[in-house]
Amino acid sequence: MMITAPFFSGAVVYNPEDSEMTYEALVLGLGGGVINSFLSDIRVTSVDNDPVMISIAKKWYQLKESPRHKVVIDDAIHFVQDEASKGSKYDVILVDVCYNKLRSVLCPIDEFLNDTVIKQMSAILKDHGAIVVNVIPSRGTSAYDEIKHTYSRHLPSCYLMKISGSQILICSKIENNAWDTNRKKIAEVFEIVDNDFVFSIAQYAIAMTDNSTISDQLN
Repeated sequence: MMITAPFFSGAVVYNPEDSEMTYEALVLGLGGGVINSFLSDIRVTSVDNDPVMISIAKKWYQLKESPRHKVVIDDAIHFVQDEASKGSKYDVILVDVCYNKLRSVLCPIDEFLNDTVIKQMSAILKDHGAIVVNVIPSRGTSAYDEIKHTYSRHLPSCYLMKISGSQILICSKIENNAWDTNRKKIAEVFEIVDNDFVFSIAQYAIAMTDNSTISDQLN
């Protein structure tokens, strides 16, 4: 669902006919590089502090660097701080940085729940930009609300969505762009991207605001 979030968040206008989109995405936490492969027409900067993970992504997941896709070996927090000091701007920031051992919150790591760091991420977003965070708590659902509340101090439109065991927080810089105020538009864009990418997850994607699905808004 993180793959579709840049589009239904309003940060990136979905246009499959445009192979030279000028949007800039910052991916913090490379994983297998799957996000990159689906955002092939967007300029993507991926940051990971583990060179082994980058090698695995290149060898087994066909991650390829190009003029539009670059990979940086660096600490994600340091990279954000550096970009903020340079005045860099991105359309969307995707945060997928997790602990590899059991904790109350597995994703994101504590540093990405720090007000200073969130403020710096917001500072490097363009006016229509959004932050998308992979959220995996190992304790009760109150953790979701705590994480959402933390980000809501810095961005006006935040909401949580889930599908199976995957949850993401979407926070937009655009006013009135959360689920409770803009659900119809969010659902329409979600469905278009979902169909084009052949994910077929619209009927399972649930907004945690009211436990309604994307499909519910389209019927």
